[in-house]
Amino acid sequence: MTSWRKRSKPVAGLEELAGRLQERDRLIIDALGRYKVLTKAQVARLFFDSESSARDRLSTLVELDVITRYRSHNRQAWRYTLAYWGACVHAVATNPDAKTPTKKAVFDQATRIMHSAHRGHTESTNDFFTRLTACCRHRADEGWVVERWLSSAESSLFFTNTKPRPDGGATIHMDDRVLEFWFEHDTGTEPLHVLADKIDAYDKEYDQPWRDNFTPVLLQIDKPGRETHFHHTLALARAERPLSFPVATTITELATDPADAVWWLVGHDEVRVRLDQIPPAKKRLDSLEFMKYCRSDDYRVGGWT
Repeated sequence: MTSWRKRSKPVAGLEELAGRLQERDRLIIDALGRYKVLTKAQVARLFFDSESSARDRLSTLVELDVITRYRSHNRQAWRYTLAYWGACVHAVATNPDAKTPTKKAVFDQATRIMHSAHRGHTESTNDFFTRLTACCRHRADEGWVVERWLSSAESSLFFTNTKPRPDGGATIHMDDRVLEFWFEHDTGTEPLHVLADKIDAYDKEYDQPWRDNFTPVLLQIDKPGRETHFHHTLALARAERPLSFPVATTITELATDPADAVWWLVGHDEVRVRLDQIPPAKKRLDSLEFMKYCRSDDYRVGGWT
């Protein structure tokens, strides 16, 4: 269906742009500044009721040079990132004392993002979190809301060294409980022992004496068979030292609704549980206490005492 939308005229400066930006536009700018690249479908899940509404507003923002878009062929969905004015707005919003970037710097940054070898990984991570946000919005009457979605760069600030480096993190309110978690997306390009080593990196970090909150780790794995092999690999690697924090996996094709019963808890038979059944480790627990909890009635009803 064709949208008869009047083309927007370019702006001369930030002051003129300020009068033409909606509050939702500023949220889109913030999202692209933090998460780098989003598709139309992902933007729609975050901020609109339909993709057609998202398309019209994104087109306006492209014409205003707030965002720019790219696709490698005409059958591929557009990928959006910040253009010059969007980068200026984001820079000022992030640090009012910072200098606004040059047009060349913004163009170079957009080019790096769009042609990065890691763009597919970033898009898959963002797809998970935008689906999660959408499913929580659909469950708003039940008290579900994404309070915080952290980018990879923001998540890394919570750790004392370069490892672990999560692909993202979130805090979710689900009725009368809260779940915080770190997220890892696996595309299948690394050996399984490397994926298991990532879990070991979290374990070593949680061993720090000043840490008393063992945040769960959720992994989304692209290949179904690889998920099963990962559970076996991790079980062998941790045979003498069970994990003291929750780890759960899902398959990308199952996770269209991440809140649904798509999660397989490490250390358990392959029985998929809902997101609100993943136990939040809110305090320092030894391995036996944690495993005891996972086998209790409290766990089976998705609660925490």
